[in-house]
Amino acid sequence: MPRFLGLSVAFTATHNITAESAFNVPLSSVPVFAILAAITIVGNVLVIFTIRLDPFKELRTISNFLVMNLAVSDLIVGVVSEPLMILTHWYGDDMYTAAFTTTYAALCSSCLTILALTVERYVAMD
Repeated sequence: MPRFLGLSVAFTATHNITAESAFNVPLSSVPVFAILAAITIVGNVLVIFTIRLDPFKELRTISNFLVMNLAVSDLIVGVVSEPLMILTHWYGDDMYTAAFTTTYAALCSSCLTILALTVERYVAMD
């Protein structure tokens, strides 16, 4: 048996962690998720509106559209994933699965957008 599995089994045996309690969000982290959700929503909405409503169309570049795509995927985290993480405090496993799935999808979208932005900046340097 690998060492890390032995440590996890010993930790579980001494702390009585069950499948239900492993996914519950502590009550103290609920305000943190609420504040992070509010900051995430406001910041990303400002980025989207700034690029979309630019009166002189100077911000309509490929790089800024990729930044706006990143803001949209982060907005999904703020609007969907973080409130679902708050609901895991009360509903447990069902909400955790939904929160994890949306967070994972948004994370993959963010990583691919950052990769596209990096490639675009590399191509623009040549």
